Amino acid sequence: MMFFSAVSLADSSVGLTIRNNGLSFGNSEYLNGIRINFVDRNVKQVNGINLTLWQPDDHNDSTAHINGLGIGLVMPSAKVFNGVAIGGLGIEVDDFTGIAVAGLGIGGNDFKGLAISSLGIGCNSFTGIGISGLGIGADEVKGVTISGLGIGADKVHGFSISGLGIGADEVKGITIAGLGIGGDNITGLTIAGLGSGADKMTGVGIAGLGFGGDDIEGIFVAGLGIGADRIRGVSVALGMIKAHEIHGVSIAGLHIKADELHDLTISTFNQAVVEQRGISIGLLNIAKELHGLQVGILNIAHNNPSGRKILPILNWH
Repeated sequence: MMFFSAVSLADSSVGLTIRNNGLSFGNSEYLNGIRINFVDRNVKQVNGINLTLWQPDDHNDSTAHINGLGIGLVMPSAKVFNGVAIGGLGIEVDDFTGIAVAGLGIGGNDFKGLAISSLGIGCNSFTGIGISGLGIGADEVKGVTISGLGIGADKVHGFSISGLGIGADEVKGITIAGLGIGGDNITGLTIAGLGSGADKMTGVGIAGLGFGGDDIEGIFVAGLGIGADRIRGVSVALGMIKAHEIHGVSIAGLHIKADELHDLTISTFNQAVVEQRGISIGLLNIAKELHGLQVGILNIAHNNPSGRKILPILNWH
Protein backbone atom coordinates (compact mmCIF):
# COMPACT_ATOMS: atom_id res chain seq x y z
CA MET A 1 0.00 0.00 0.00
CA MET A 2 1.23 3.53 -0.80
CA PHE A 3 1.11 6.19 1.92
CA PHE A 4 0.96 9.95 1.61
CA SER A 5 1.08 11.61 5.00
CA ALA A 6 1.95 14.90 6.69
CA VAL A 7 2.67 15.26 10.41
CA SER A 8 4.82 17.39 12.74
CA LEU A 9 7.29 19.34 10.57
CA ALA A 10 10.17 19.08 13.05
CA ASP A 11 10.22 15.34 13.46
CA SER A 12 8.42 13.76 10.54
CA SER A 13 7.99 13.64 6.82
CA VAL A 14 5.65 13.47 3.89
CA GLY A 15 6.18 11.29 0.89
CA LEU A 16 5.23 8.55 -1.48
CA THR A 17 6.56 5.39 0.17
CA ILE A 18 5.84 1.70 0.48
CA ARG A 19 7.39 0.25 3.62
CA ASN A 20 10.10 2.95 3.70
CA ASN A 21 10.76 2.63 -0.03
CA GLY A 22 10.20 5.55 -2.36
CA LEU A 23 10.28 9.35 -2.15
CA SER A 24 10.30 11.24 1.15
CA PHE A 25 10.27 14.94 2.09
CA GLY A 26 11.33 15.72 5.65
CA ASN A 27 12.79 13.85 8.63
CA SER A 28 12.14 10.25 7.74
CA GLU A 29 14.31 8.04 9.93
CA TYR A 30 14.56 5.14 7.48
CA LEU A 31 14.33 5.27 3.71
CA ASN A 32 15.30 3.33 0.62
CA GLY A 33 15.04 5.75 -2.25
CA ILE A 34 15.17 9.54 -2.43
CA ARG A 35 15.04 11.64 0.73
CA ILE A 36 14.85 15.46 0.61
CA ASN A 37 15.04 17.50 3.78
CA PHE A 38 15.83 21.03 4.97
CA VAL A 39 17.58 20.13 8.26
CA ASP A 40 18.47 16.52 9.12
CA ARG A 41 17.41 15.38 12.57
CA ASN A 42 17.54 11.89 14.10
CA VAL A 43 18.21 10.11 10.82
CA LYS A 44 18.83 6.37 11.20
CA GLN A 45 19.52 4.99 7.73
CA VAL A 46 19.14 6.10 4.14
CA ASN A 47 19.90 3.88 1.15
CA GLY A 48 19.80 5.89 -2.04
CA ILE A 49 19.90 9.68 -2.34
CA ASN A 50 19.87 12.03 0.62
CA LEU A 51 19.52 15.74 -0.21
CA THR A 52 19.90 18.20 2.68
CA LEU A 53 19.64 21.94 2.20
CA TRP A 54 21.12 23.00 5.56
CA GLN A 55 23.52 21.65 8.15
CA PRO A 56 22.19 19.11 10.70
CA ASP A 57 20.43 20.24 13.86
CA ASP A 58 22.94 21.36 16.51
CA HIS A 59 21.20 19.14 19.06
CA ASN A 60 21.12 16.15 16.74
CA ASP A 61 22.77 13.09 18.25
CA SER A 62 23.11 11.50 14.84
CA THR A 63 23.59 7.80 14.34
CA ALA A 64 22.82 8.15 10.66
CA HIS A 65 24.01 5.52 8.19
CA ILE A 66 23.88 6.75 4.60
CA ASN A 67 24.58 4.48 1.66
CA GLY A 68 24.54 6.09 -1.76
CA LEU A 69 24.60 9.76 -2.72
CA GLY A 70 24.51 12.52 -0.12
CA ILE A 71 24.30 16.18 -1.13
CA GLY A 72 24.27 19.08 1.28
CA LEU A 73 23.98 22.73 0.33
CA VAL A 74 25.93 23.56 3.51
CA MET A 75 27.31 20.45 5.24
CA PRO A 76 26.02 16.88 5.01
CA SER A 77 26.73 14.86 8.12
CA ALA A 78 26.46 11.23 9.21
CA LYS A 79 27.97 8.70 11.54
CA VAL A 80 28.62 6.23 8.71
CA PHE A 81 28.64 7.09 5.01
CA ASN A 82 29.28 4.76 2.08
CA GLY A 83 29.10 6.31 -1.36
CA VAL A 84 29.43 9.83 -2.75
CA ALA A 85 29.08 12.95 -0.59
CA ILE A 86 29.01 16.53 -1.89
CA GLY A 87 29.00 19.50 0.47
CA GLY A 88 28.72 23.15 -0.50
CA LEU A 89 30.85 24.16 2.48
CA GLY A 90 31.91 20.99 4.25
CA ILE A 91 31.37 17.33 5.02
CA GLU A 92 31.41 15.81 8.50
CA VAL A 93 31.30 12.04 8.81
CA ASP A 94 32.60 9.79 11.55
CA ASP A 95 33.28 6.79 9.28
CA PHE A 96 33.45 7.48 5.54
CA THR A 97 34.06 5.18 2.57
CA GLY A 98 33.74 6.54 -0.95
CA ILE A 99 34.12 9.91 -2.66
CA ALA A 100 33.80 13.23 -0.83
CA VAL A 101 33.86 16.67 -2.46
CA ALA A 102 33.53 19.83 -0.35
CA GLY A 103 33.73 23.54 -1.05
CA LEU A 104 35.76 24.21 2.10
CA GLY A 105 36.61 21.26 4.33
CA ILE A 106 36.18 17.58 5.07
CA GLY A 107 36.36 16.25 8.61
CA GLY A 108 35.83 12.96 10.36
CA ASN A 109 37.33 10.07 12.22
CA ASP A 110 38.04 7.35 9.66
CA PHE A 111 38.17 8.16 5.94
CA LYS A 112 38.69 5.71 3.08
CA GLY A 113 38.44 6.80 -0.54
CA LEU A 114 38.80 10.02 -2.52
CA ALA A 115 38.57 13.41 -0.80
CA ILE A 116 38.67 16.75 -2.61
CA SER A 117 38.47 20.03 -0.71
CA SER A 118 39.41 23.61 -1.55
CA LEU A 119 40.48 24.36 2.04
CA GLY A 120 41.38 21.36 4.17
CA ILE A 121 40.98 17.71 5.08
CA GLY A 122 41.22 16.58 8.68
CA CYS A 123 40.59 13.22 10.33
CA ASN A 124 42.14 10.65 12.62
CA SER A 125 42.84 8.09 9.91
CA PHE A 126 42.97 8.77 6.17
CA THR A 127 43.41 6.08 3.50
CA GLY A 128 43.08 6.84 -0.19
CA ILE A 129 43.53 9.95 -2.31
CA GLY A 130 43.32 13.39 -0.73
CA ILE A 131 43.48 16.67 -2.64
CA SER A 132 43.30 19.92 -0.69
CA GLY A 133 43.93 23.53 -1.61
CA LEU A 134 45.32 24.40 1.83
CA GLY A 135 46.21 21.45 4.04
CA ILE A 136 45.74 17.84 5.07
CA GLY A 137 46.04 16.72 8.67
CA ALA A 138 45.52 13.36 10.34
CA ASP A 139 46.99 10.97 12.86
CA GLU A 140 47.71 8.52 10.05
CA VAL A 141 47.76 9.12 6.29
CA LYS A 142 48.05 6.30 3.74
CA GLY A 143 47.81 6.70 -0.01
CA VAL A 144 48.16 9.73 -2.26
CA THR A 145 47.91 13.21 -0.75
CA ILE A 146 48.25 16.51 -2.58
CA SER A 147 48.08 19.84 -0.76
CA GLY A 148 48.69 23.42 -1.79
CA LEU A 149 50.17 24.40 1.58
CA GLY A 150 51.03 21.51 3.90
CA ILE A 151 50.54 17.94 5.07
CA GLY A 152 50.91 17.00 8.72
CA ALA A 153 50.37 13.72 10.55
CA ASP A 154 51.86 11.27 13.01
CA LYS A 155 52.39 8.88 10.10
CA VAL A 156 52.50 9.62 6.37
CA HIS A 157 52.77 6.58 4.11
CA GLY A 158 52.52 6.69 0.33
CA PHE A 159 52.88 9.49 -2.20
CA SER A 160 52.63 13.05 -0.90
CA ILE A 161 53.06 16.42 -2.62
CA SER A 162 52.85 19.75 -0.83
CA GLY A 163 53.44 23.28 -2.04
CA LEU A 164 55.03 24.29 1.26
CA GLY A 165 55.91 21.45 3.61
CA ILE A 166 55.33 17.95 4.93
CA GLY A 167 55.79 17.04 8.57
CA ALA A 168 55.25 13.78 10.43
CA ASP A 169 56.76 11.54 13.06
CA GLU A 170 57.09 8.80 10.45
CA VAL A 171 57.31 9.32 6.68
CA LYS A 172 57.46 6.39 4.26
CA GLY A 173 57.19 6.54 0.49
CA ILE A 174 57.62 9.42 -1.94
CA THR A 175 57.39 12.93 -0.51
CA ILE A 176 57.78 16.13 -2.50
CA ALA A 177 57.59 19.60 -0.93
CA GLY A 178 58.22 23.06 -2.29
CA LEU A 179 59.88 24.16 0.95
CA GLY A 180 60.74 21.39 3.39
CA ILE A 181 60.13 17.92 4.79
CA GLY A 182 60.58 17.09 8.46
CA GLY A 183 60.08 14.05 10.65
CA ASP A 184 61.51 11.70 13.23
CA ASN A 185 61.95 8.87 10.73
CA ILE A 186 61.91 9.36 6.94
CA THR A 187 62.18 6.39 4.57
CA GLY A 188 61.93 6.51 0.78
CA LEU A 189 62.35 9.26 -1.79
CA THR A 190 62.30 12.86 -0.56
CA ILE A 191 62.50 15.93 -2.76
CA ALA A 192 62.47 19.35 -1.11
CA GLY A 193 62.93 22.77 -2.64
CA LEU A 194 64.71 24.01 0.48
CA GLY A 195 65.64 21.20 2.82
CA SER A 196 64.75 18.09 4.76
CA GLY A 197 65.53 17.07 8.31
CA ALA A 198 64.89 14.03 10.50
CA ASP A 199 66.39 11.97 13.28
CA LYS A 200 66.82 9.16 10.76
CA MET A 201 66.67 9.38 6.97
CA THR A 202 66.90 6.30 4.77
CA GLY A 203 66.57 6.18 0.99
CA VAL A 204 67.10 8.82 -1.68
CA GLY A 205 66.94 12.55 -1.07
CA ILE A 206 67.26 15.67 -3.21
CA ALA A 207 67.20 19.15 -1.66
CA GLY A 208 67.83 22.60 -3.07
CA LEU A 209 69.57 23.70 0.13
CA GLY A 210 70.44 20.85 2.47
CA PHE A 211 69.78 17.81 4.66
CA GLY A 212 70.17 17.50 8.39
CA GLY A 213 69.71 14.62 10.81
CA ASP A 214 71.21 12.23 13.30
CA ASP A 215 71.50 9.27 10.92
CA ILE A 216 71.45 9.59 7.11
CA GLU A 217 71.73 6.47 4.96
CA GLY A 218 71.30 6.15 1.20
CA ILE A 219 71.83 8.57 -1.69
CA PHE A 220 71.47 12.26 -0.88
CA VAL A 221 72.15 15.28 -3.08
CA ALA A 222 72.00 18.84 -1.75
CA GLY A 223 72.57 22.23 -3.33
CA LEU A 224 74.42 23.60 -0.30
CA GLY A 225 75.25 21.10 2.43
CA ILE A 226 74.58 17.90 4.35
CA GLY A 227 75.04 17.56 8.08
CA ALA A 228 74.45 14.62 10.41
CA ASP A 229 75.90 12.61 13.23
CA ARG A 230 76.45 9.67 10.87
CA ILE A 231 76.27 9.50 7.06
CA ARG A 232 76.29 6.22 5.13
CA GLY A 233 76.03 5.75 1.38
CA VAL A 234 76.46 8.37 -1.32
CA SER A 235 76.33 12.03 -0.34
CA VAL A 236 76.83 14.93 -2.74
CA ALA A 237 76.77 18.66 -1.93
CA LEU A 238 77.97 21.75 -3.75
CA GLY A 239 79.14 23.27 -0.47
CA MET A 240 79.97 21.20 2.61
CA ILE A 241 79.39 17.77 4.14
CA LYS A 242 79.91 17.46 7.87
CA ALA A 243 79.34 14.60 10.31
CA HIS A 244 80.81 12.67 13.19
CA GLU A 245 81.15 9.62 10.92
CA ILE A 246 81.06 9.46 7.12
CA HIS A 247 80.94 6.10 5.34
CA GLY A 248 80.69 5.50 1.60
CA VAL A 249 81.24 7.95 -1.23
CA SER A 250 81.11 11.64 -0.37
CA ILE A 251 81.58 14.48 -2.84
CA ALA A 252 81.52 18.17 -1.89
CA GLY A 253 82.52 21.30 -3.76
CA LEU A 254 84.21 23.01 -0.82
CA HIS A 255 84.75 20.98 2.34
CA ILE A 256 84.20 17.52 3.83
CA LYS A 257 84.78 17.32 7.57
CA ALA A 258 84.26 14.46 10.01
CA ASP A 259 85.79 12.94 13.10
CA GLU A 260 85.96 9.70 11.14
CA LEU A 261 86.25 9.55 7.34
CA HIS A 262 85.74 6.14 5.74
CA ASP A 263 85.92 4.89 2.16
CA LEU A 264 86.08 7.64 -0.52
CA THR A 265 85.87 11.43 -0.13
CA ILE A 266 86.31 13.98 -2.90
CA SER A 267 86.39 17.69 -2.13
CA THR A 268 88.51 20.82 -2.31
CA PHE A 269 89.33 20.28 1.38
CA ASN A 270 89.04 16.88 3.09
CA GLN A 271 89.47 16.93 6.86
CA ALA A 272 89.55 13.91 9.18
CA VAL A 273 89.61 15.35 12.68
CA VAL A 274 90.33 11.98 14.33
CA GLU A 275 91.03 9.37 11.64
CA GLN A 276 90.71 8.57 7.95
CA ARG A 277 90.27 5.02 6.66
CA GLY A 278 90.12 5.03 2.89
CA ILE A 279 90.94 7.45 0.09
CA SER A 280 90.62 11.23 0.04
CA ILE A 281 91.04 13.27 -3.14
CA GLY A 282 91.27 17.06 -3.06
CA LEU A 283 93.47 20.12 -3.14
CA LEU A 284 94.09 19.85 0.61
CA ASN A 285 93.80 16.63 2.64
CA ILE A 286 94.32 16.57 6.41
CA ALA A 287 94.06 13.58 8.74
CA LYS A 288 95.11 13.33 12.36
CA GLU A 289 95.47 9.60 11.89
CA LEU A 290 95.65 8.25 8.35
CA HIS A 291 94.96 4.63 7.39
CA GLY A 292 94.74 4.83 3.64
CA LEU A 293 95.66 7.21 0.84
CA GLN A 294 95.57 10.97 0.28
CA VAL A 295 95.71 12.40 -3.25
CA GLY A 296 96.05 16.16 -3.70
CA ILE A 297 98.19 19.27 -3.95
CA LEU A 298 98.99 19.13 -0.23
CA ASN A 299 98.49 16.05 1.96
CA ILE A 300 98.95 16.06 5.73
CA ALA A 301 98.98 12.90 7.88
CA HIS A 302 99.91 13.67 11.47
CA ASN A 303 100.55 10.01 12.39
CA ASN A 304 103.25 9.60 9.71
CA PRO A 305 106.97 9.86 10.45
CA SER A 306 108.36 13.39 10.46
CA GLY A 307 109.63 13.17 6.90
CA ARG A 308 106.20 12.11 5.55
CA LYS A 309 103.77 14.13 7.57
CA ILE A 310 103.34 16.69 4.78
CA LEU A 311 103.66 15.59 1.17
CA PRO A 312 102.52 16.84 -2.23
CA ILE A 313 100.59 14.67 -4.70
CA LEU A 314 100.40 11.51 -2.54
CA ASN A 315 100.51 10.58 1.11
CA TRP A 316 99.78 7.20 2.66
CA HIS A 317 99.91 5.18 5.81
